[in-house]
Amino acid sequence: MKTKTHIKRIGILHQRSILWQAMLHSVLLSTLSIGVISGISYLFIVSLIKKNVVGADVYEMLQNAAYLGQTIVLFAVTFLALSIVLSFSFAKKLVNPFMDMQKKLERLGPGHWGYRRTVHTGDEIEQLDTVVANLTKRLRSVYEGLEDEIEARTSELEEEYEKDRTILKALNIGLLVVDKDGNVIQANPTAGRLLNIASEKLLGRHITKVIDIFKHEKPLPKEKHPILRCLKTKKEVHVNPEVHLSIKRTDGTYLAVKISSTPLVKNRKLLGAVILFQDVTIERQIDYMKTDFINLASHHLRTPLSSLHWYLELLSSEHQKNLTKDQKSFIIEMRLAAKKMSGVVEELMDASRLNESGVSPVIERVNMTDSVKDLIKDTTTLFTKKNISIETSMPSKPVYVHTDPLLASIIIQNLISNAVKYSKEEGGKIQVSITKTQKTINVSVKDQGIGIPFAEQGRIFEKLYRAENARHIETDGAGLGLYSCKMIAEKLGANISFKSIENKGTVFTVTFPLKK
Repeated sequence: MKTKTHIKRIGILHQRSILWQAMLHSVLLSTLSIGVISGISYLFIVSLIKKNVVGADVYEMLQNAAYLGQTIVLFAVTFLALSIVLSFSFAKKLVNPFMDMQKKLERLGPGHWGYRRTVHTGDEIEQLDTVVANLTKRLRSVYEGLEDEIEARTSELEEEYEKDRTILKALNIGLLVVDKDGNVIQANPTAGRLLNIASEKLLGRHITKVIDIFKHEKPLPKEKHPILRCLKTKKEVHVNPEVHLSIKRTDGTYLAVKISSTPLVKNRKLLGAVILFQDVTIERQIDYMKTDFINLASHHLRTPLSSLHWYLELLSSEHQKNLTKDQKSFIIEMRLAAKKMSGVVEELMDASRLNESGVSPVIERVNMTDSVKDLIKDTTTLFTKKNISIETSMPSKPVYVHTDPLLASIIIQNLISNAVKYSKEEGGKIQVSITKTQKTINVSVKDQGIGIPFAEQGRIFEKLYRAENARHIETDGAGLGLYSCKMIAEKLGANISFKSIENKGTVFTVTFPLKK
């Protein structure tokens, strides 16, 4: 700031000095010009008098006057020429230092920051030359520091680039980056390998041409395309693996994938999106094997279990008098075991029907407040057995949702029974709440139970999967409850999510969309 002020002050002084000298020269030139004009005027007057005045004395006087005028004119012209020469010489002397400074400044640049003082006039110009020399030294110091910083930063960026490039190459997940219009601008080698095309050939193509998504070998509608949804809503889109999506490759084959899309947004402006997709062919085959097993088991076990139930009923009713006390207790245990097995078979068959789209929702206008209250009443015995209290938080006015009342109640009842089942000890508390937003109705079930281990939370909705700590608490589960809840929620257009901390509890939330 001081340097700028100093330069400004020097510039003002310099302008005043030049202005003062210019004014002096202007006055001098004006004076000489007036003298020349006066002499010319005088000669003009004398010439007129010569023509009109008669007499020797007068004539001689006029001759002397004419001579005097000529002399004046001669002196005026001489002074004028001399002033022009002096002005030119002075201007050249004044401008030369500036020209010299200009040439030195033009040579300044990377690799040539030397600026030698050459002006020694003792005036403001010499001061200006000194200031420029000092500024040049500072500029050289700053530039050299910036060069070092830029070099170090460039080296860091190159290292980061190589790391990112290596990670993208080693990543066994296809990665695509698209612009806001959905055109591919970046692709890693794995993406090309999975899509059976060179990754370079993917660039510039629209994402719907690159990732042609099918569901059960039927084209997925554009409004449900995960990447297009992501670009439209500016929100992350993660497709549930149970949906069974596939990508049709260039050779006509189908690739089973798990896909997700994340928008690139800066200051609320959409820049594009990042797409991750993974080959889940093996997982898909395992899932199909699970489905086949469920179908096989449920159909082959149902008939013998029915027969077993019938014979146990017959044995306990008709031959009860001939049975000993121990035999009666054995039959009771057998009936309970058969009942549990029948329950498992029913769960298997329900899961099979859900997976095969054998259940069609019947949408009605449902009073969700009353429905939840009725479900809590129906499960009162579960709470009393384990001495667990229940708290409710609901709006004062009834809340209505357009959904299937039976399927919705299955989800909520399952969540409540799980909350009771996996509470760690007696005397716990379960909270059931209903909240309403502008677009959704949320039903939450919160417990203080064993929680879900963090490492297993990603698989909690998988078919036949149960967390390790849950298997220790409840050994009879089939791992189909939450899977069924997830499948039912998708059929209803709802969403089920959870938050859990191991040994502290879990909260499950079912989100029902409001009718538009």
